Amino acid sequence: MPDLVEPANCWVPARVGSYGDEAADLAEMAGRKLDAEQRLAVDAIMSYGPGGRWCALEAAVVMARQNGKTSGVLLPVVLADLFLFGADRIVWTAHLFRTARDAFADVVSLIDGCSYLSRRVKKVTYANGEEAVELTSGARLEFLARSKGGGRGLGGKRLVMDEALFLTSEAMGALIPTLSAREDPQILYGSSAGLGTSDHLRALRDRGRR
Repeated sequence: MPDLVEPANCWVPARVGSYGDEAADLAEMAGRKLDAEQRLAVDAIMSYGPGGRWCALEAAVVMARQNGKTSGVLLPVVLADLFLFGADRIVWTAHLFRTARDAFADVVSLIDGCSYLSRRVKKVTYANGEEAVELTSGARLEFLARSKGGGRGLGGKRLVMDEALFLTSEAMGALIPTLSAREDPQILYGSSAGLGTSDHLRALRDRGRR
């Protein structure tokens, strides 16, 4: 594996360990081998503290476009949470429907190509705007466009906010208290460089840098 290119900024809370290796191994089993930078990000996001609880309610990765943050960071975390760690509901959102639909297609492709995953799937829903994967356990992975659904219906054990540069602090301020009331949730943000209006992403970045 090529040498790791160290990120400009990386902060991980004090932790007991990480489930990052398990997530990377599962992704590789499904045909998605992670590079060194992706493994570092997955390892940081999946850090756990006492009792195996996530170290942070919010975890964010900011990478340049076309560097594999969706397919090589967000997706492995979600697959591990769904298939290994018993999440009952995961909601994957993007600013645009096309982006959410592309992530859904990628997930389904990996599942279809891996018998370890596919035999645990009860059904896949392809209806426009209702894309979802349901396991035999009843757990669900749902894909939504924030521009259409707003904050309604967002919840579950894990909430993925792809294209996080378009999030507003006002919207997240109303959503975070609802999610934090759940047992050991985590919000996962993925984004390219922010815009002048990316106030929530900027606040996450600043907290991490400090």
